[in-house]
Amino acid sequence: MGEHVYLRPVEPEDAERVTRWMNDRETTRFILSGRYPLSVAKERAFLEGLYGSEEKLQVGICLAENDLHIGMCGLHDISRIHRSAILGILIGERTLLGKGHGSEALRLLIDHAFRRLNLHRLELGVFHTNARALACYRKLGFVEEGRLRKNRFVEGEYVDEIVMGLLREEWKG
Repeated sequence: MGEHVYLRPVEPEDAERVTRWMNDRETTRFILSGRYPLSVAKERAFLEGLYGSEEKLQVGICLAENDLHIGMCGLHDISRIHRSAILGILIGERTLLGKGHGSEALRLLIDHAFRRLNLHRLELGVFHTNARALACYRKLGFVEEGRLRKNRFVEGEYVDEIVMGLLREEWKG
């Protein structure tokens, strides 16, 4: 629970809202996986498949003031052996972008990853064209570890993917 947002488990009942977000090209233009177009049934099955997963933790981002579900963030490819995971986030309600909700949600998730899950390392991939996300990740302490040149084909052109990492001892949460 943060000051403006809180994290909660995603539920199969979230499928319709999440499908709307995932099928919105503007909302998903910076997502590396590019999972659209998507049906509600397919998204519901994906969300149901998260239960009991040792390798994935997906949570909903909700506004504290009114419980509005505005996005999701999570850890993927969680390795208990290497104590690492890949971090991802999506703010689905575009009118709420740029208000600090994503940063706050990530602070909560990162803190959970390092303090509760006892992870040692988090990493992520971000397009070099996503200035807002890059600024957010840097503010949270992530550092650029590499660049995969022209690694993704997005909207008719190849873009670089920047790989960033954050180690537990670097976390200032």
